[in-house]
Amino acid sequence: MTETPSAEIVSAGLYQDVQQFYGKQMQLLDDGDAAGWADSFTVDGTFQANVRPDPVVGREAIRRGAQQSLDRLAAEKLVWRHWFGMLTLAERPDGSVFARCYAQILESAAGGATTVRSSTVCEDVLVRDGGRWLVRSRHVRRDGIA
Repeated sequence: MTETPSAEIVSAGLYQDVQQFYGKQMQLLDDGDAAGWADSFTVDGTFQANVRPDPVVGREAIRRGAQQSLDRLAAEKLVWRHWFGMLTLAERPDGSVFARCYAQILESAAGGATTVRSSTVCEDVLVRDGGRWLVRSRHVRRDGIA
């Protein structure tokens, strides 16, 4: 995607809404709720990452992928926590919002130390649906991967 948000400042209300959306969304995933997390995407939403050859398309496919990851983490006795920061937003003429942030995954092993699992740039297109935000597309670029 690699879009640069405009230099215009969005309203404090919009910024706060999107920050709260991300807080809730990522806590769903970190708490093991793959279905709840997937429900924060549009039915035809996409999840693309530079560490995977093809994008995941559709809410159900996104849910299945998230559940597989959660199952693997549980089997390996690992806990992940996602942190989103340095958020910038750009309102688009169609009412959607382009959001760009840095995202880190912190990993804790049972009885072990917490480490930074990965550092990424996350770019989303968010849309309103019945008063709530949904991700129409997410593109994650992990640092150090061509």
